[in-house]
Amino acid sequence: MKKIAFVILVCFAVFFTTGCQEEEVSTVNNTVKSGLCEYEPSGIHVIGLTSIERNPQKNNSSLISIYVSLMDSFDCSIKSPGSFRFELYEYVPRSSQPKGKRLIVWPDIDLADKEENNRYWNDLIRAYNFKLNANINPNAPKNYALQATCMTGGGKRVSEIFILNSKK
Repeated sequence: MKKIAFVILVCFAVFFTTGCQEEEVSTVNNTVKSGLCEYEPSGIHVIGLTSIERNPQKNNSSLISIYVSLMDSFDCSIKSPGSFRFELYEYVPRSSQPKGKRLIVWPDIDLADKEENNRYWNDLIRAYNFKLNANINPNAPKNYALQATCMTGGGKRVSEIFILNSKK
């Protein structure tokens, strides 16, 4: 009887002293860091160089030259695979939601391929540059809301709205 009690006591002791232990995770400012995920895009920024230009092939049409920077968790501009979507809306002034009626949605631009990714990358300003056809009059003084969205390779979606001014 003493042997059975001793065996049960040892089993309980082994059971409660061993087992799964929590993995130690270092934190800085209460943010969990998980290795290379720190360098994954966590934000998007449309740079002020973004503008409406006259289309050289069509006089009453235009191109929108969009400069987009992907930001990591340290707010540094990075080059990363992803899929970009751009949408142009009428601008609604003095509103908490500046997007009005949607005017244009362009097909997604997939930059998962390294050659395609490099084609759009401008290393001097550390940003992507896209030139998209737009069926708007470049001479009409009007404001637009441009929404830039990037679906990252890790499945995260980051987006920003940029107020685009046509030439006045």
